[in-house]
Amino acid sequence: MNNNKELDLKSLLQGYLKHWKWFAFSGVICVALAVLYLRYSVPEYSATAKIQILEESSGTSELSVLDDLNIFSSGKTQMEDEIELINARDNFVRIVKDLGLNVRFFLLGNIKDAEIYNRKELPLSINFLSNDSIISNSKSSFFVKIYSETSFGFRQKEDNPEKRIGFGEKFNTEIGDIIITPNENVSSFKNRDVRIAISPVNDLADYYRKKVIIKANDTKFSNVINLSLEDPIESRAVDIINSLININNSNAVSDKKAIADRTTKFINDRIAEIY
Repeated sequence: MNNNKELDLKSLLQGYLKHWKWFAFSGVICVALAVLYLRYSVPEYSATAKIQILEESSGTSELSVLDDLNIFSSGKTQMEDEIELINARDNFVRIVKDLGLNVRFFLLGNIKDAEIYNRKELPLSINFLSNDSIISNSKSSFFVKIYSETSFGFRQKEDNPEKRIGFGEKFNTEIGDIIITPNENVSSFKNRDVRIAISPVNDLADYYRKKVIIKANDTKFSNVINLSLEDPIESRAVDIINSLININNSNAVSDKKAIADRTTKFINDRIAEIY
């Protein structure tokens, strides 16, 4: 009985060994695909932060009495109101403009393009001569091939004929005239192609508004709001979260000043009526 089992196992192994080339080939393919994935996949980095919401003191607004009487009350908690204020579309429009997220630079590669986010690492700078409102609503892209510290090649589309242009010269594109100037590290990008992509500010604001997760802490009675964002470029995720916090703080200061001004006016008006 044992001999029969050994024979069956031996014949089974021999059957597999006949196809050893296919097994080896499959193994090589799997390893190659794994290497390609690890090398060319785009990782996602996460940036997180917390905002502590301070309790509103009573009487900070002329409407506090109405709130106490539940007049004009929407039934929302202070935390829900704060989350809506943080997630306001205007905040993200301002972030996109302040960080220049609507103009992106990509270094072309054989397999994939690598985005350059840090402005200090860019080989060139672009000065758009068209009105800001035109650039903010434009969707376009063009290609630049760096030849030297004094000149580059320009293509509106990737398959268009190339036009040789000197750095600092004004030239026309489909979104108006622009001037490209070299940065200090331009020589490091000699004979490299750069794609510049311009996107509408509002589109990017909506995109990041959906990507940023804003939610209250799970702990009961907590007054902390959690912010998080995943992005292929870690420094960009950090910049966006930090900008959102700074804008929220600035808005809070402005709101408190407006409330103080209205309260002062309210008191002065009442004093004037008495006298």
